[in-house]
Amino acid sequence: MNRTSVVYPSLLLLALAGAASAADISVSGFGSAGYAVSDAPYKYLRHIDNNGSFKRDSRFGLQLDAALNEQFGATLQGRVAPSEVDDLKTSAKFTWAFLSYRPSNDWLLRAGKLRVPVYLHSSNLDVGVTYDMGLLPREVYSLLPTNDYKGGSISKSWPLAGGELSAEVFSGRAETALRTYLSPLQEPVYVPIRANLRGLALNLQRNEDVFHATIAEVFVRKGVGNDDGFDKFYPYVDPPGYFQVDNALPGPGVPKEETLHNIVYTFGADVDVGAGYRAMGEYARRDIRDAVKGMDSWGAYLSLRKSFGNWTPYLSVSRLQSEAGPRKLFHDLYDNGFAPMVEYQRMAADYSMLFDQRTWAFGTSYRIDPTHKIKAEWGSTYIGNRSTTIDLPPGKEFSHKNLNVFSVSYNFVF
Repeated sequence: MNRTSVVYPSLLLLALAGAASAADISVSGFGSAGYAVSDAPYKYLRHIDNNGSFKRDSRFGLQLDAALNEQFGATLQGRVAPSEVDDLKTSAKFTWAFLSYRPSNDWLLRAGKLRVPVYLHSSNLDVGVTYDMGLLPREVYSLLPTNDYKGGSISKSWPLAGGELSAEVFSGRAETALRTYLSPLQEPVYVPIRANLRGLALNLQRNEDVFHATIAEVFVRKGVGNDDGFDKFYPYVDPPGYFQVDNALPGPGVPKEETLHNIVYTFGADVDVGAGYRAMGEYARRDIRDAVKGMDSWGAYLSLRKSFGNWTPYLSVSRLQSEAGPRKLFHDLYDNGFAPMVEYQRMAADYSMLFDQRTWAFGTSYRIDPTHKIKAEWGSTYIGNRSTTIDLPPGKEFSHKNLNVFSVSYNFVF
């Protein structure tokens, strides 16, 4: 276990224990029980196939908030959910564990384990009661391999007529893994990574309308003990006519980059468009500066919803696509037919993590009361040339086809 994953929560628990007699402590919780099934025999989003699964959408969390005095507070949140680094396991971890200091109403300083403020629903993405969509679109909400970081943030707010403008500067580090599915080996592979990040998030709220923007700089390295770096590109060996994808194969050598420099930016809004309809949309871009990888991509979605009593039906469309360079690299590797190297070429293509898909989804939520909500959604995902979100056995293709997913969930808070 990572030492810091124990130190941060332990320090926080000590602080809470020491101040328990004087603190105003509240406990809350949240959870979702969700089932999803598709019409394809291949795993989609790690868990979903035509056998159905409860793994993708089920989670449970508890949160403890302590107001130590008028200025100091502490928050500890634990969550049980499918593991981010193993398809077969469920993990229990602290998602939040931070101390906060509010010197005045318009300033807030926090330190510990926090949520990266990159999406409209970053702070509440695990709390299904707080939004109507059955699943926040993975075409955007898969931008980061992890949504948590250890570090600190400083926030400043400015009151406006009918609303508020706020800015948050954040900095810290995170450890997680990048997942890909190696078709020739018929297994998922997780590549441990560590990232240093820093950024600025802006939020504008006017009445019920919300606008959000984030720009962040992320420096990614492989996990401790893995010093071989990231492949920058693959030299073409001619003759005999293949791409060198490993230094153990004949060729001039594969150029490496120890650190990948990423620029991430997002824009989003949730606004009233009249006649009781609300539109919500987000755009996300991850710009990989130092290597030709499928993660160099963009994603976006737009949804429209309207409430009829306790029912809130919605329609959404979303898109996720790798940039032109990674798409060309994938096809160069995957289509190379030099027989002795085919498996090496295709594993390298899988490691490039290509994305090319779009989804139409129709669903509804039913609000039982303010703390309980049921949701159902049908989504049709069109896979273009290839997408890393679907695991394909060797020799199988799933391109230019539709994948249909039906899901239902029960969501609650207390």
